[in-house]
Amino acid sequence: MPSFKPHASNFKEWLTTVPPLMVLTGDHYKLGVLEQVELCLRGGVKIIQYRSKFDIHNPTVYEQVLLLCKQIAEACLNNGALFLINDFIPLCHDSSAQGLHLGLDDSPVYEARKVLDSKVIIGGTVHNVQDALRRSHEGVQYIGIGPYRFTQTKDNLAPLLGLSGIKEICQSTPNIPAFAIGGIRPFDVGQILSAGAEGIAVSSAIFNSPYPHKSLDAFISALGAAPLQTTQIPSNETQHSTDQ
Repeated sequence: MPSFKPHASNFKEWLTTVPPLMVLTGDHYKLGVLEQVELCLRGGVKIIQYRSKFDIHNPTVYEQVLLLCKQIAEACLNNGALFLINDFIPLCHDSSAQGLHLGLDDSPVYEARKVLDSKVIIGGTVHNVQDALRRSHEGVQYIGIGPYRFTQTKDNLAPLLGLSGIKEICQSTPNIPAFAIGGIRPFDVGQILSAGAEGIAVSSAIFNSPYPHKSLDAFISALGAAPLQTTQIPSNETQHSTDQ
């Protein structure tokens, strides 16, 4: 377990102490969200991003999702892992998540900074060099570059980047850690890291697999870290319909 907690000012340093693998949860997988988180933490994942398709603007749904995210935040804290919320600034604030990921069409970074603690890590989606330069100007702690190749996880997919696109973007913002995302498989990892990315982000490659734990182990191994076997997860008893 890393000896210090990640926050905005030390994220780049912290990232060198953990497997550079970000796993995104989903509402539509066979495993419930807490089961996904448990699998990840048991497998050695140290960066988990909660992504939901639910209508979080609905107050009832929001309360259910907030309870779920508080459980995830506790589990991540107990295991030295970073917990990120995708898109929704109030949910990040209310759940005490350590980070927020913003898409290009989501709220601007400066709006998030008005609400969130200065220690909260903020990352942003990037599809090209212009996006990367914009994110650099906004002061994000990392960028998510994609899509690497076709994936069914994301609707309205941007143009595919491949290795050359990943490399070009990474070279444009060399001081910002970059995670490649989109249809990545374990055999891609070496080339993607050689292209300049610090890490990778995955979802369906693990949770749509008939053997999710084996798929996760393959990614961890490809990143040069042995799978771990210790974790502390809150009870599932308070899961709601958002985790089905």
